[in-house]
Amino acid sequence: MSTGFRLKRFIAAVGGAVCWLSAAGCPTASDVTGLTNSPTTALTPARSLVGTWRTAIAFPVTIQTDACGSRQEVGRANWMVTWNVRDVAGFTNVIDVDMSVSYSGLTPVGSCGLAGWVPFPPQTIRLCVSSSQITGCTGTNYKNGQAFGPFTSNLMSLTWTHWECIVVCYGEVSATNEMKLVKS
Repeated sequence: MSTGFRLKRFIAAVGGAVCWLSAAGCPTASDVTGLTNSPTTALTPARSLVGTWRTAIAFPVTIQTDACGSRQEVGRANWMVTWNVRDVAGFTNVIDVDMSVSYSGLTPVGSCGLAGWVPFPPQTIRLCVSSSQITGCTGTNYKNGQAFGPFTSNLMSLTWTHWECIVVCYGEVSATNEMKLVKS
């Protein structure tokens, strides 16, 4: 084994430990150039998350925007969420989630109304996982939507937070561990 290869493995291992300890995010394939299918990051999930997960009951989200000045609550809605979870090749602790949302009870709050808010479209988000926790990955390769919280083999109790800026900034947040997804 060459010295250069061993050095790359050492750097990847140290970087993975820092990622895990700081919860600052997970590496992408480009972050561990030269290593093939050897992620050296956080603890791997204790159980497989691959498959379809759905909310059994709607959960409330608060809608926010800065279209009328500073960031403020402009509405509330009840969300039903479906996740199709896939592993990310080359990593044991990173998942891609195809997320779709339907909502009901959309209620404007305050004088701003829902100005600037765009309903959450179906999209893929990337998340990091440990043995029993889901965290939002950080960095330019990840979408702005994040979910974090504990999971078991058939239940995720997550907190949702999304903040995105295009012309104006907008997003949604849930209460702590309010997004309960059940494996189908």
